[in-house]
Amino acid sequence: MRHLPAGFVLALVPFAAVAQDGTVPDAPAGGDAQSAIEARIAKFNPCEPLGTEVLGISLGVNRVREVQIERSDLRLRGDGVSFDVSGRLTCRGAGEGTSGDLSFDISASLEAVLSTCEIKEVTVDLGEAEGEMSWAFDAASPVIEGVLMGRVEEEAKNACTTLAS
Repeated sequence: MRHLPAGFVLALVPFAAVAQDGTVPDAPAGGDAQSAIEARIAKFNPCEPLGTEVLGISLGVNRVREVQIERSDLRLRGDGVSFDVSGRLTCRGAGEGTSGDLSFDISASLEAVLSTCEIKEVTVDLGEAEGEMSWAFDAASPVIEGVLMGRVEEEAKNACTTLAS
């Protein structure tokens, strides 16, 4: 993993969307690149499903009151035009009488992520393959928790309700 220099911010704009003169085609007349980025984000669909899959359940509770992300290994990957978030979250849930762990595989489109929050900084992993680039969030980033926490918690509650019935 190669980290960018401190203070360096990588704007998550598809490379194809930036013209060779540095302008962004979607930028409003007289506007700047940031306005174009915001315009793109505004078009994204916040209702796109995450595609969450429950991998392991050991909660054994009737009602989950709290689910906390213990470990996350989420990656944002892209080819310059489309982007996807994937990885695994390991969560700890606490409910009535018992606590345990949940493991989820998470996949989501960048559109769903950006519609929920503002991502300002990422690190770049050049990878092994020539021309391949991927983006990785800080595993402890509050952005990840802010984007996925509600949906993960809902999945956990649904899973536990199913187990208890």
